Amino acid sequence: PGAPWQRVWDRPWSRSRPQSQPGPASHQPDTDWLFERHVCGQQQLLLQLQFGSLAAAVTEHPDVVGRYLGQLADFSTRAFVALNTAFAQDGAYVYVPDKVVLEQPLQIMFVSTGTSATPTMSHPRTLIVTGDDSQVQIVETYVSAPGEKHFTNAVTEVVAGENAIVDHYKVEEESLDAFHIASMHIHSSRSSNVSSH
Repeated sequence: PGAPWQRVWDRPWSRSRPQSQPGPASHQPDTDWLFERHVCGQQQLLLQLQFGSLAAAVTEHPDVVGRYLGQLADFSTRAFVALNTAFAQDGAYVYVPDKVVLEQPLQIMFVSTGTSATPTMSHPRTLIVTGDDSQVQIVETYVSAPGEKHFTNAVTEVVAGENAIVDHYKVEEESLDAFHIASMHIHSSRSSNVSSH
């Protein structure tokens, strides 16, 4: 007697394709390739930028993740945030240090899979932290194939430092048979500018 939903986490990007290939290796979106292409020419900034798996960042960058993850999205008063917090297995992590200005956008992509026989449920979590005087554009994208049945419960937390500019875009290209709910929680420091479209 299991739940009608099968929980599935789809990694937001794949690192399996060698970087020398000109494009994605399969039909599945590959944001590592998009990220590398979009920030071409800013290699010095990339050395300072932290961008990748939230699960990996918990151990690789505990100072930032431990300080900010879950501080804005209160699971004690928001049921779907509590559901996300309980079941999220991974997500996306972006940290832009002080005074780093990225001229090209970063893209985070979550891919949901499911069939009419086995609908899926995912709980993607995104943490974006920007330092003082930094600037970044982030495109957060959710996709699935036509006809796929799934439920997405996304939570995004954004922490903007003083004088930071964060331009956030959310793109939903999921199946018409899917259900998508989301919440975005923002802390905007003095003189910072955070916009979401």
